[in-house]
Amino acid sequence: MTSDISPASEHGNDLAEIIKAAQRASGLTKQLLAFSRQQVLNAAHVDVNRLISEMIGMLERLIGEDIKIVVKLHSEVPHALVDNGQLEQVVMNLVVNARDAMPTGGVITIETGTVAPAAESRRRDDSRESYVTLSVTDTGEGMSKETERRLFEPFFTTKASGKGTGLGLSTTYGIVKQSKGYIEVATELGKGTTFKVFLPIAETLAQAVLATAERHKNAELASGTILLVDDEAGVRQLAQRILEKAGYRVLEAANGDDATFAYAQNKDSIDLVVTDMIMPVCGGPELVRRLRSHNPLLRVLYMSGYSEDSDEEQAARDSGSPFVQKPFTATELVARVGEALAAS
Repeated sequence: MTSDISPASEHGNDLAEIIKAAQRASGLTKQLLAFSRQQVLNAAHVDVNRLISEMIGMLERLIGEDIKIVVKLHSEVPHALVDNGQLEQVVMNLVVNARDAMPTGGVITIETGTVAPAAESRRRDDSRESYVTLSVTDTGEGMSKETERRLFEPFFTTKASGKGTGLGLSTTYGIVKQSKGYIEVATELGKGTTFKVFLPIAETLAQAVLATAERHKNAELASGTILLVDDEAGVRQLAQRILEKAGYRVLEAANGDDATFAYAQNKDSIDLVVTDMIMPVCGGPELVRRLRSHNPLLRVLYMSGYSEDSDEEQAARDSGSPFVQKPFTATELVARVGEALAAS
């Protein structure tokens, strides 16, 4: 449509405004999904130091000439288990927030590290002993207690009308929580603010879920053959190890086409298909349709980065198949597999 209408015409101006409005609406929708933890989560092993280093040029252009960025990347920081793109969004949101707190200029300090969480901050079900940390500190105005209390509310902003949506920090909060991390704020009026993000260490999380799987195995050894399908090699390998430690035999495939072939070769022995919802080549729902055309009673468990009240989860329910949300614990995965196998 844009190619058929001159940008200089009256209709061209109207169309440009419509496109801008649609883009703003799309951006707001994505931010609201992040806050409500319904975005797709593609968790991977992320080198936080490298991510920050690669973003510095863009961040310096974003904040302008009156503000200096100081970077303190501690050595030997382990990889975090997080969505790379979403972590970039977190960094950008925190840096923009710091910039806006210093209208006359100042210093933003970005620092990484590894730290044990404070006892009062640790979730009760948290078995991790340490986290990757990412801190963004400004030398700006600081915040009042009332502002600090409402900081992560959607649409809350101290900026003038039209200067912000009030979704940047709520988006950041949603991404961090969905990533099984948390965020702390230290601020004082006139002395600046520090946002400190705690993210799960990839290796530590893997060790924790495998230890839980080992306890399941010792308590009651499971049996059966599972076809495991996921295009993310790290997720697939971790899930395979969890299930094998729980006593299952696991066949793995990286996409729907590979899974179709594996099923054809082993259809008489496969008791359950555990598949990701969204994959290249052939996604989970299409794979299940293929396999159930040969075996309508085939048991299926879906995995997805969407939240449990999302449309994807509802589609899984409508199909009569259970659902497990990523990132999952060993307890959650083994329990859902058991439920799926027990279903008639």
